[in-house]
Amino acid sequence: MLRLKELCFLMGSVFLIDAGKIFLPTNYHVRPRFLVCNHEEGQNQAGCTLFVGKEKVEEDPQCFSELSKNGEPRSYCRLSADDADWCDPIFKVPNNNHKCNKFFNYETERRDDGWYIWRADKCLNQTISILVHCQWAQKSGSPPSASPLV
Repeated sequence: MLRLKELCFLMGSVFLIDAGKIFLPTNYHVRPRFLVCNHEEGQNQAGCTLFVGKEKVEEDPQCFSELSKNGEPRSYCRLSADDADWCDPIFKVPNNNHKCNKFFNYETERRDDGWYIWRADKCLNQTISILVHCQWAQKSGSPPSASPLV
């Protein structure tokens, strides 16, 4: 079925052979981000702080509100991972908070100027921490950058 493209499994790695060209899998390094949101009585929505690793990056990390395509208000916060290939929420604390559900009322989104995490609906006024893994392609043999924001 795949005349020009064949999938070969070699020593646990996947190689794609396309008309004589071999594409090696890309290695990635991951930099965790923590969005820590605290709701206090009387607030319209929780205030958030962004941590990269253990370092506090900023309070209210360039957060702004915007309506989704279906008219629901969302709060977007920048993840300080502008050139990352991918960012994905991994887990939340507390994990039994059923007012915040991935894909439904929180998720990451790539925009023209970088990566953001959005919260919506009942998740806007919850005290919650969300771990986000952001990935950068790593050139073979090169260690990840020492900069915590890269």
